[in-house]
Amino acid sequence: MRGDLGRNLTFGLQEVLGRAIIVGDYADRPFPTEAEIVKQHGVSRSVTREAVKMLGAKGLLSARPKQG
Repeated sequence: MRGDLGRNLTFGLQEVLGRAIIVGDYADRPFPTEAEIVKQHGVSRSVTREAVKMLGAKGLLSARPKQG
């Protein structure tokens, strides 16, 4: 899956996850954990954290400590 993210992994992952949120892929299930995203997309934890942080800044996600 990593090859589908383009040259900048953080922006690519942010785009993939953002699109999934917008089209409702997570409407009936919880958003994946950091570990699940790392495994599914083959990226590092730092790439995942930065992409999730960017989605939060765009208002697509909100952080809930100690959940997931």
